[in-house]
Amino acid sequence: MTKLQTPLTYINEPGLIRNSGVYIKEYGKRVYVAGTKSSYRAVEKEFFKSLEQEHLEYRKVYFEGYPTFDKAKKVSEDIKKYLADVVVAIGGGRVLDGIKASASLAGVPVITIPTIAATSAAYRCDPILYDDKGGFVKTYPNQESPVLILADTEVILKAPIRYLHAGIIDSLAKWYESRPYVRIYPNDLKLKIAIGISKSVYDFLSENLDLILSEAERGIVSDIGIQAVDAIIAFPGMAGSYSSPTKLPGFAHPFYNELTRKRTTKDLLHGEIIGYGLLTQFILEGREESEILKELELFEKLGYDYDLEDTGILQEFQIDELTDVLWNEYNDTFKFLSHIKDKVQYKKAIIKVDSMITSRRGLRKTVC
Repeated sequence: MTKLQTPLTYINEPGLIRNSGVYIKEYGKRVYVAGTKSSYRAVEKEFFKSLEQEHLEYRKVYFEGYPTFDKAKKVSEDIKKYLADVVVAIGGGRVLDGIKASASLAGVPVITIPTIAATSAAYRCDPILYDDKGGFVKTYPNQESPVLILADTEVILKAPIRYLHAGIIDSLAKWYESRPYVRIYPNDLKLKIAIGISKSVYDFLSENLDLILSEAERGIVSDIGIQAVDAIIAFPGMAGSYSSPTKLPGFAHPFYNELTRKRTTKDLLHGEIIGYGLLTQFILEGREESEILKELELFEKLGYDYDLEDTGILQEFQIDELTDVLWNEYNDTFKFLSHIKDKVQYKKAIIKVDSMITSRRGLRKTVC
């Protein structure tokens, strides 16, 4: 069986938020709007003005913290009580995922308005749910994708550049995590399509990275910036929009999921932890040191300088717990790592990445 779940419409345009009401009114008159304090600051004046210009009724609520099932359920009851025609989620991955789940539980269509480009959460059908402390719980199986995504590049590229850095790493991960399966499933059409998209995104971002970052740092919104947002939000979401009996898990995302359950501190973004998982995957795959160094240098252009302590893993028992669960619960699904014979190799790879990061940090200090 093959199943495709994609949004009905995706629009990426500078200044789009000023006309958001024009698009939203197509889905009804009563609008339930959810966001965070920071996401409302990014769009509030022009967004709500646009709703009012189109004579839309709305209820504005705040969704703070991690997206838990209990929180999503509570919000879904509020959505039904308000008799909303459509739900609008504004912000980053946490609020978008939480409200997608809430809208699904309420049986109401959802529109996503990303204010940062740190993941493809605005596009993805299935939201990621956590516990109250930020530990990964599960991917919630939504029945419907967002009906509309409004990506205002002006808003997104005004956000702190750290979010863009993390989003680019997360987008690159789609290629890194899918490419090992080419030799395992050479005749899988869905894999070929997903890999084709992922490789195109990788090529575009890596080849244009200096210009993308230079313009973003200077507050310039040009065609290259618009395409970069597409490469973070739309195309990775598109590559992952199908499901089939053939499961193709990379290493970095399971690494992220389990690390969120073990970490002591929670300072890093999704893409920043994914970066550590990718470097670990490269070592486990047996890639040449020169190739790993080349990819690390690419990450460093994105401000990547995160060792194991930065990820929130402060003690050796946490590494042991992390490697235990990755080995016991995921190893059989990592078909491209069939040459790994015991969990000690996982632990060694994780520690080696830490050594790489700290040694290069020391080298930069010496040079400076």
